[in-house]
Amino acid sequence: MEWSKWAELEPKSREEVIAKIENDGYTYPHYDKKNNGVKYVISTMDIKRDCLRLGVPFEDVYPLQTTLFFYRRNNMLNKIDIPGTTITLEIVDKNITITNKIEYDMQMVFRNQDAEPSLDENGDVFEPLYWLDIRVTPKTPTEYHTSLGVKRAKRHLAELQKFFEFIENNKRNLFDLCGLRGELS
Repeated sequence: MEWSKWAELEPKSREEVIAKIENDGYTYPHYDKKNNGVKYVISTMDIKRDCLRLGVPFEDVYPLQTTLFFYRRNNMLNKIDIPGTTITLEIVDKNITITNKIEYDMQMVFRNQDAEPSLDENGDVFEPLYWLDIRVTPKTPTEYHTSLGVKRAKRHLAELQKFFEFIENNKRNLFDLCGLRGELS
C-alpha cells in the first residue's frame, strides 16, 4: 500500500494502529526552518486520537520499538531510537550499546543479582534475579560562562530525562530483547 493510503487509513483495531505507525501513516513532511529543508515528523496527536476512539491505551502502541534485523555472525541486532532524543540503543545478544549526540558517556547492563541458582521448597530452580545498572556521565567537565551554555546543558538534561523515562517504561521489553531469562528487581 502506498504512503498516502496509510495516511488516509482509519484504524479499526490496535493492530491496525501499529501497522499504520510501522508504515509511516502518521508521519508527515514538515519544513525545518533551522536547517532550511524538510524533515519528517510523527503526529502523536493523531495516534492519540485514534487510540482514544478505539479505547486503546496510547502507551500500548507508542513509542513503538523499531526493530531492525541485521545478521552479524548469526547475531540479531535490535536498534531502538528513543523518541524526542538523539539517543539510540543497539542490542546485540546480551550487550546494550548506547550512542548519543549530547556528549555523555552512557552505559547500561542487566546484572545478575544472584551469585548462583537457588532452589525453592519443591526443589525447583528459582529464576535468576536481575537489576538494571545505568551509568551516565558527562564526557567533559561541566563549566558555564554564559546563559547559552546553561541552556545547552538544560536541553541535554531534558534528553537524559526522556531517556530515563523511556527505559523505566520499557525495562521488561529491553530485558526480553537481550534474551535474558529471569526476574527483574
